[in-house]
Amino acid sequence: MVEDEVSRYLLPYLTRKPYEVKRVEFNGRPVEFYPPRPIAYGGIACPIVWAVEDSLSGKVRVKVITNSGEQFSAEGRVLPSAGYVQRLWARARVDFLLDKIASEGEKKERIDEIIALSKRFTFVTPYTAFLAAPRAVLRPRVIQPRDPKLVIDAPYAVRVVVEMPWGERIIAQKNPKTGLWEARFLVPQNVRDGEYYCTLIITDKAGSQWRQRQKFVVDTKPPQLKAKIEPQKASPGTRVLLKVFAPQDTRTILAKLPNGKTLSLHYSGRYKASVAEWVVPSLPPGKYKIRFVATDFAGNQQETAAEITISQ
Repeated sequence: MVEDEVSRYLLPYLTRKPYEVKRVEFNGRPVEFYPPRPIAYGGIACPIVWAVEDSLSGKVRVKVITNSGEQFSAEGRVLPSAGYVQRLWARARVDFLLDKIASEGEKKERIDEIIALSKRFTFVTPYTAFLAAPRAVLRPRVIQPRDPKLVIDAPYAVRVVVEMPWGERIIAQKNPKTGLWEARFLVPQNVRDGEYYCTLIITDKAGSQWRQRQKFVVDTKPPQLKAKIEPQKASPGTRVLLKVFAPQDTRTILAKLPNGKTLSLHYSGRYKASVAEWVVPSLPPGKYKIRFVATDFAGNQQETAAEITISQ
């Protein structure tokens, strides 16, 4: 039964003491290890990697010091050929650098190191799209908390798993009509607006597995608008300029005109605003309101209005 399998997997972690690894010493010297501050459980393997000199040989000694001050040590031997360990270290180092970029921002030296390691050990990162690997594109890039799904374009994948930044792990389903992978989810209520990263775990037909970090934006705020009509007084047949100032993440702006028609506004560098020309139709003299509806990339909508006086 599923419950038995879950219990068998979790029981060792629930019944054994956890240790947070604070320091690792190799032959008496501290080393920089990855992942940083891992949690280890007694009797359960906990992979930790670090870099050492190529010239090492023979016996070595490793000491692990936990956050609570406990110490564990053991002797071992350097294997004559362990290239896979170097690749494990490189992958762990890149993951560490990507986490730093996500929390502190991009720096040239970090990006250069990521590219160098990924080229040497041939794995994919957000900065090495030129490597031969199944690529994935995440859509939409900007989402609302109520959005039901992400769409992933990964044509060579046979399985796609999405790890969300709040801990949720979603197995994407392939839509047979579109050929795209879809992952349905809800953004937790405590997640604030801003940029986040999810991890796509992509498996191809040969069984090779690739991890890609993709950025998306949670956006719950509708665009703030300011609308103008120039001139504010016109007669039928006159060309007037509809102008709306809106933030950069605004996708569309539509003007709902007094005669029931709709006009689309487009951004103009000249006016630093979204604009459209409207030829005033034959309408009875009076004051009319033009409604402007803006939609951003997350689907949030905002509406404002401006007034025009139509004379004879």
